[in-house]
Amino acid sequence: KAFDTLNYEILLFKLKHYGLHSSTIQLCQHYLTNRKQYVQIQDTKFSQLDINIGVPQ
Repeated sequence: KAFDTLNYEILLFKLKHYGLHSSTIQLCQHYLTNRKQYVQIQDTKFSQLDINIGVPQ
């Protein structure tokens, strides 16, 4: 539950603040951003929505 509403910008800022290497931060950024989700019920797929918060689990 703690990661369900995680703000990516804050997380990436803190990672940079704590001295993580820029390539590690970039990897985290690529993993967290530009994700989409959709709901499918049987053969019906609903439109995709952007995911702006939360961590894939």
